[in-house]
Amino acid sequence: AALGVPDRAQPGCAVGIFRNGKPAELVNAGLADVATGRAIGTDTQFYAASVSKQFTAVAVLQLVAAGKVGLGDSIRKYIPELAPYADKVTVQMLLNMTGGVRDSLSLLALEGYERISGPDRKQALLGVYRQQDAKFEPGTQYDYSNGGYLLLSEMVERVAGQPFEAYVNAKVLKPLGMTRSFMMLGARTTDANVAKGYVVKDGKVSEADEYPLFGGSGGLITTVADLAKWDHDIDTGHKVWTPQISKWMAEPGKFLNGAPAIRSGRGIAYGNALLVGDHWFHHTGGAVGFKTLYGHLREKRMGVALLCNNGAIDPAPHADKVVAALGEGLPAIGEPSADGSALNGIYRNPNL
Repeated sequence: AALGVPDRAQPGCAVGIFRNGKPAELVNAGLADVATGRAIGTDTQFYAASVSKQFTAVAVLQLVAAGKVGLGDSIRKYIPELAPYADKVTVQMLLNMTGGVRDSLSLLALEGYERISGPDRKQALLGVYRQQDAKFEPGTQYDYSNGGYLLLSEMVERVAGQPFEAYVNAKVLKPLGMTRSFMMLGARTTDANVAKGYVVKDGKVSEADEYPLFGGSGGLITTVADLAKWDHDIDTGHKVWTPQISKWMAEPGKFLNGAPAIRSGRGIAYGNALLVGDHWFHHTGGAVGFKTLYGHLREKRMGVALLCNNGAIDPAPHADKVVAALGEGLPAIGEPSADGSALNGIYRNPNL
């Protein structure tokens, strides 16, 4: 009931509740394929959208831990094709969404691509390379950017000497046994048990199975059962989420002045591909026909995954309903992480 999915032929969600690094409750509702009536299951593959970003961040931090990348390095050190403004944009800023790099998906839309699955990785990168400046002084504002994570993935590719997607598949997913998951490299999954994307409006179901086919800011195909393995490594395994990487991943980002890198109006700081609250760290994902979420509540050793193939929903309130339905008085996933006092002061806007 917390999922808000009716019994009639509609898309829905796969939900996982994980405790102490193990699946506790796995609930599926709705259809993976409305036309055929095939139901969503625990092993149904979904497009993860921006939940993919934490896998990109872990790949970056593996190279940092190995001494091959520095968090304080300029991204232009690794990608000299970028304009001189990028000298001031560090790897850490890109992870924290404070670099001011323009959004690669927005640039593709402006270039006239009506179907986001049309352009390839190279075309997306070229759109970012063409930009001659940042949106603001790097390190001074928060601005969500798929372009920044695309650049991070390109850096991984160049430093590792292999395609980014191949690196993630081999070094991040395979060690955890996430055999139903992979980063796409130019092609969709051909698996029979895959969720198609839809939009439901006023009870009417429309197919909306469109998403980019390369990794970096998105690109991950995964299942709730595989996200249980991700949660297990965070909680217990520490094969990929080593103690050092776990520490980095759970750190809220900071602006150059030391204030937390807070999303405007949200009161929650952005870390390394995770929104880091006082209790939960989490990230949502959205594509035309998909909405996703993964969150972890550290003090309770609890995780929540939500994979939905209805792009018309907001995943965070749905996940909060799932958490509330447990009846344990747990904090909401999107609980603010800061009181805003760091933002107090006098501000001047030359445009006003």
